[in-house]
Amino acid sequence: MTCDEFYQLVEGGRENRKLEFKSSGAWTDPGFREKVIASILAMSSIQDGGHIVIGIKQVGETVNLEGMKQEDFDTFNEEETKDKVSNYADSHVDFDLEKKVCDEKNFVVITVREFEEVPVICKRAGSILKKGLIYVRTKHRRPESVAVSDSHHMREIIDLAVDKKFIKEQKRLKKLGYEPTVTDEQKFEDQIKDLGI
Repeated sequence: MTCDEFYQLVEGGRENRKLEFKSSGAWTDPGFREKVIASILAMSSIQDGGHIVIGIKQVGETVNLEGMKQEDFDTFNEEETKDKVSNYADSHVDFDLEKKVCDEKNFVVITVREFEEVPVICKRAGSILKKGLIYVRTKHRRPESVAVSDSHHMREIIDLAVDKKFIKEQKRLKKLGYEPTVTDEQKFEDQIKDLGI
């Protein structure tokens, strides 16, 4: 990610469901680390995932690209971060961590992808995280990373998982030589399209 791409990412100046800002904090601080892990777990539960940007302070409507303190910035390492997150995630969470220096300010950008096949469950309790829960970024209120507590968010996650399973099964059946039968109605619609009617 270039600095131009970074500024484009944060350009709106507001957190949203797919974008979360955090002020400077050290990965070695257990409380801060757990908040970041909660955000990573939550981003994995939404379609297309999202980004967590550390080094941006948001107070109300005001966003300050203050950057990270050098000593906080130095505590972040992608491999160590992935190891710590894997202690809390069942199954795997796919994410990248990139350290950026733009206009002499330090930022960490964590890009989280949606879960691969099944939703990620928190497998370890902490001071914030609770074992056995699924975390999500809220949709119909101020965006935040929280445990799923309503049917809307749970249905959204289940629908995403079912869609993934359906696509996987279609690929598996095609690999085995099974081709779905085309109905007469589908053939007729294709013929109409070909004729331009």
